[in-house]
Amino acid sequence: MLELTPLDRELLDGTFGAAAAHAMSLLRRYGEVVGADRFVTIGSAHIDGCLYHGPSSTDFVRRFVDLGGRVVCRRH
Repeated sequence: MLELTPLDRELLDGTFGAAAAHAMSLLRRYGEVVGADRFVTIGSAHIDGCLYHGPSSTDFVRRFVDLGGRVVCRRH
């Protein structure tokens, strides 16, 4: 079972908005599928949305834009 930190739970519960909750939901499902027991704390990140694989590529990004998403990386 994937162990969530208090911050992970806040993200999932929507404390930081709908886009963050959606992103965390996707990450949690991915973590569970691959058998992860926890997330790794990071200090920086790269987000790449430049590959186009058809309409699903823009649909994915559009969903976050429509939810008011922003990118943030916090050092803990």
